[in-house]
Amino acid sequence: MAESYSVKPSMKKRMEQQVGQEIQRKFEELRDDYVQRENVAKAELTRRRDAAESEAEQLAAEKDYDAEMAAALHALTEAAQSRRP
Repeated sequence: MAESYSVKPSMKKRMEQQVGQEIQRKFEELRDDYVQRENVAKAELTRRRDAAESEAEQLAAEKDYDAEMAAALHALTEAAQSRRP
């Protein structure tokens, strides 16, 4: 693309670096969001396990944790795909 606008090689390199940095920043934000969601889900799982009075309640807590993590992974994947040019 830069070639079609007669951009100097040094400017082209600078533009490529800026784009690379922006992509890196966006993916770091997505990763941070996922990690935060994972930490909240783990804390909730621990709380529910500790409060559980039966094995069924513990299993339900684990099932909900698994569902939350699947949703978090799906959200991460969707967000990453929607940021493609």
